[in-house]
Amino acid sequence: MKLLKKGDIVIIVLILMFSVVPLYFFKEEITVQGQKIVVTQDNKVIGNYVLNNSTTPKFIDFDFYVNEKKYKGTLETRDSKVRLHRLPEDAVPKSIHEDMSWISDSSKIIVALPVRLVISISGGSVDSEVDTISN
Repeated sequence: MKLLKKGDIVIIVLILMFSVVPLYFFKEEITVQGQKIVVTQDNKVIGNYVLNNSTTPKFIDFDFYVNEKKYKGTLETRDSKVRLHRLPEDAVPKSIHEDMSWISDSSKIIVALPVRLVISISGGSVDSEVDTISN
């Protein structure tokens, strides 16, 4: 007497296939959903932008002010990461903000200190090894 027949095996394989295949296709949307790029200056939000999760880079221009003079900054976003391109040299003499490279979650930020400009990611989940902190 056989425990499983051919029809049983076919049904089991179909159930496994229909339960696993959607996870493969929707994996990126689940992990990146709800993440936004937040640009702040002097603790005031000056821009909210969608974090690009495709491999094609997307460039976002934004305006900021230093001593009532208007400047342009450029963000590059791809693969669920963002970086800040070099800001105008007369507003920010050193390029430390550009050297900070890519950020991909809310645990990291990019700072252009002389102009008090902060780039961060909000929403989504943060991969962390620490679950809780206790006293």
